Amino acid sequence: PSMALASGPKGNFDEALYDAAQSNLRLARIREILSKKNCDAILLVTGVDSHSSVQSTKAINYLLLGHSGHVLRQDSLGDEDLEEVMVLVHKGGVRLYSTPPVARKLNAITAAWANCEVFVLDEKSHRDQDVFEDHKVAAFKEMVQGFETIGIPESGDPRRTIEKWPIIQSYAVDEQGTRKFFTMSHKIIDVTHELSDVYSSLDLHGF
Repeated sequence: PSMALASGPKGNFDEALYDAAQSNLRLARIREILSKKNCDAILLVTGVDSHSSVQSTKAINYLLLGHSGHVLRQDSLGDEDLEEVMVLVHKGGVRLYSTPPVARKLNAITAAWANCEVFVLDEKSHRDQDVFEDHKVAAFKEMVQGFETIGIPESGDPRRTIEKWPIIQSYAVDEQGTRKFFTMSHKIIDVTHELSDVYSSLDLHGF
């Protein structure tokens, strides 16, 4: 039997409340935003890499933990293990970054996602902090490669906001030390309103 994630306020990878089929339906709803906003991908970043972005956190809670209703209004991650997660949804599939332990836990919940590319280190390398950080930056650059217009749930001035994110700042420096800013390489649009509409649409798990 597959392992599912919980929808409770604190989240738990062991309770069989939210499964791959339900997650796949929610993924499809998020993907519909791409055509509505004419963007190539939607990027969600959790934890310190996005200064704990409230809107990305809500989207991750909705997609990976099955949060709905009043529980979804919380500003914190439903499971602290998701602190090192990045998800990029595009028309042809999904690109997912996580740590090795979380990748194993998420495998069941993402099992129905078509063309899901997972960026994850091996266990041994993961324990080396420098190797871990270098791999995360390299994974992020590969994840966003090929997508010109990227939707990010940050209202107001999303370009200015994300330029302060550690993961976005790390993008600016390449191996040769030259700088190439993320917001100069990609067009950024806000998808907060569209995601809110998705959250308000009831599904079986939301009852």
